[in-house]
Amino acid sequence: MPTKTEIDRRHAIYYETMLGAVFEMYKFSGIMGVGLFDLYRDNVFRAWAWAISHASRDMDAARLCILFPRDRTELLTLRLEPAQLVSRLRSSVACARRQGDQRSLGTLLRELGAVHALNRQMEQALICYLRSEAVCRKAADTKGEAMALSNQGKAHTHLHDNRSATDCLKRSLSIFREIEFADGEADALNGLGAAQLGFGLAQQAVESHEKSLAIYRKIDNYKGEAIALCGLGDARMALDQLKEAKDHYTAALVLFRQLTDPQGETQVLSRISSA
Repeated sequence: MPTKTEIDRRHAIYYETMLGAVFEMYKFSGIMGVGLFDLYRDNVFRAWAWAISHASRDMDAARLCILFPRDRTELLTLRLEPAQLVSRLRSSVACARRQGDQRSLGTLLRELGAVHALNRQMEQALICYLRSEAVCRKAADTKGEAMALSNQGKAHTHLHDNRSATDCLKRSLSIFREIEFADGEADALNGLGAAQLGFGLAQQAVESHEKSLAIYRKIDNYKGEAIALCGLGDARMALDQLKEAKDHYTAALVLFRQLTDPQGETQVLSRISSA
């Protein structure tokens, strides 16, 4: 008869695999992926907690501790409070560092930064992105390096350093285009639009956000589409094109609601009220 530890281990392995499958569905269908995640999330969170608590003394748990959040934080943020997610991600970062898994470490540092950014802790986010870039470069992870640069650019924009933001985003955009990573290209264009708006270049911002929106729609990235629509709305507002801005915000709101993303919904409702 299997021991309790063996049962917990099998449970964690199964739900890490399930989370991976659900995240792939989320990337391609958005709404259906979120609905499926809701069916399994309690077991996913319990399995991840088990992996974290056993990672220092169990090799399978250590591997799972790294795998659970790696590249999946976008989905996890929809159902875990930022403070909870930060705590869990820090445990996974520490585990990747102990295991000497540099590629996972670079990814997890970037995802930890993204959660800090969601929580408006931009200085902490920027520190994570800088560390991620250094780790990814050392590990020859070109895509990871570009993603860290793109996120640095967005953090600089929030910190009102539009010159540094533009530099980081243009560098990341060049890499994404070179390696033909459409999702990253769209993300960098979206960030570039925000930085251009910070410089007062509203028409250029519109063009960047429109390019981003077109790519996101082509690859069926619904959350990216919603974010690009918000960026377009902001740029249209700066051009005093109030009707167009409200139309973009309304379209973004529909997507955020379909994705059951309360934070995105709150942010876009705030924009609509001021449009």
